[in-house]
Amino acid sequence: MDNVRSLEKGKVLFKEGDDGKEMFVIGRGEIVLTREVEGKEVEVAKLVAGDFLGEMAILTESKRTCTAKALTDVSILVYDYERFSKLIKENSSIAMRMLEVLSSRLKNTTNQLMDMHKDYSDHY
Repeated sequence: MDNVRSLEKGKVLFKEGDDGKEMFVIGRGEIVLTREVEGKEVEVAKLVAGDFLGEMAILTESKRTCTAKALTDVSILVYDYERFSKLIKENSSIAMRMLEVLSSRLKNTTNQLMDMHKDYSDHY
């Protein structure tokens, strides 16, 4: 397949702030997402086979919000906007699965923000 890419352990798939023209589905291996906060690298998530990443950048035409680095040797499927759009239109079950995952990620982010707000309020 022309949309399969390999990435060696330790290699960076994309960096925070890069333009995002593609999204990825992990076929094999693990990827860590990190973000720089006050000069320190903070782990955002670990992703494994079956997980997807990079969708925000192609759906919102924005810059990458995290850095993605291979924790192991990785095999990924690569989708540009056109290929991704076709995939979603032809496979409603994939669209539903992505909505479920994105909703779960949003819920987790909201909970983290609420916890941070509570911690802040408790101290001030």
